Amino acid sequence: MGKVLTGLLIVAGLWIGIELFMYGPSRAFDGVLAGYFHSGAIETDHRTTPQRAGDAVRRAQAEDEARRDRILGQLEP
Repeated sequence: MGKVLTGLLIVAGLWIGIELFMYGPSRAFDGVLAGYFHSGAIETDHRTTPQRAGDAVRRAQAEDEARRDRILGQLEP
């Protein structure tokens, strides 16, 4: 019985450690532990690098379109 309990504790410890390592304390276990680790922490951007890059490209394209519309609007009589 002691070996089984020890084995379960080891597996549970590994699972908890992997969750914390992979997702960080603020997102591990759906954020249940966030209050214990980061009580007043600033929320960071959890998007992936391609998502952030895509948003930057879309923002640059929108700025370019607005600039083009503004310039073309000034050229019309």
